[in-house]
Amino acid sequence: MDTEGLNLSQVLARKIPEYREPEIHAFLESAFALIPHERKIKPGDRVLVKPNFLWPKPVETAVTTHPLVIMETCKILNDLGAKIFIGDSPSRGSAMMAAKKIGIEEPARKLGVTIVNFTKPVTVEVKNPIRFRRLDLARESLGFNHVINLAKLKTHDLMVLTLAVKNMFGCVVGGRKPLYHLETEHSPRAFAELHLEIYRYFSPTLSVMDAVVAMEGNGPNSGDPKKLGVMLASPDAVALDSVAGAMVGFPFEYNLHALLGTEHKVGNGNPAQIKILGPLLEELKCRDFKLPHAGPPESGRITPVVKWIVGDGIARRPVFDHVKCTRCAACIDTCPAKCLSFAPDRKKIAGFNEQVAIDRNKCIHCFCCQEVCPEGAIASRKSWLARKLLG
Repeated sequence: MDTEGLNLSQVLARKIPEYREPEIHAFLESAFALIPHERKIKPGDRVLVKPNFLWPKPVETAVTTHPLVIMETCKILNDLGAKIFIGDSPSRGSAMMAAKKIGIEEPARKLGVTIVNFTKPVTVEVKNPIRFRRLDLARESLGFNHVINLAKLKTHDLMVLTLAVKNMFGCVVGGRKPLYHLETEHSPRAFAELHLEIYRYFSPTLSVMDAVVAMEGNGPNSGDPKKLGVMLASPDAVALDSVAGAMVGFPFEYNLHALLGTEHKVGNGNPAQIKILGPLLEELKCRDFKLPHAGPPESGRITPVVKWIVGDGIARRPVFDHVKCTRCAACIDTCPAKCLSFAPDRKKIAGFNEQVAIDRNKCIHCFCCQEVCPEGAIASRKSWLARKLLG
């Protein structure tokens, strides 16, 4: 396609094989240079740095944005004279707990950076909404001049990937997140539009994708670290998500954040209208990245008529490894549909008298349980009907 005359979205890409300070810092300086002049960060501006702090886990698990990416971002902001805050609402624990776990609490304090726990929900009105006229956000996430969005490339069962647009979902207070699954009725399309609504509300000045070491398989909390050796960045997170998805074999037509973000003009994820500043996409691609499945159910090969007839019979569903499970009850506590409970286990698997039981009639297939399981004891599986229809 001839792209001459088109208003192309720009995505910066660099091959960075290891987390080394000089390479990460140089990349981030180039990324900040992409910010349009009218949105440049000025001395005294209050800036929220929004990493992915899903869970307070060690750096090597690839659950969180790498500490070097966070701190080098803060150093650049400090040089610009900004007042810096790091904030998030993890699924478990707090932003401070995650910061301590990955070793940035003390370096952040020395740099004058404030770590903020998102705990107080507040309702905000949305102008010209995509779907949601009101959003329940963390009060602590509001009132900043700029947001720098530091995402981690990871798999996610419902959305297939969790990237830059979805990273802003962390500005919703933890306990409110599962309820949004109920409101969106486990529809990937509705859930993606919620994420786009939140992203658009905050309009991050810059989004960065940490994919030096990503996560594949049973993400976003219990997958396997996967070395990709790439960093990406753009003022347009929709374009960024489009490139990141293509890089690991997730097509644009299944990538709902990129597809719907383009459709609703939140950003431009059209592959033909994105200019990659750096290596060609073919040079960035990972051919053996393990996605949880081919794509969201409503983007698959099931027609609307068949889906209407069989209903949830084609949905992927959570399955429990009762040997790995430690009976911590994290899944039961977070389930928005209240379909999980402890039931007697006569076989006493792993020495326990009970095990987690699921009411399939109540399950909404949101996979919140999988996301919060600290042991990786929950995965997803196609139903028998889905295997027959989808292969």
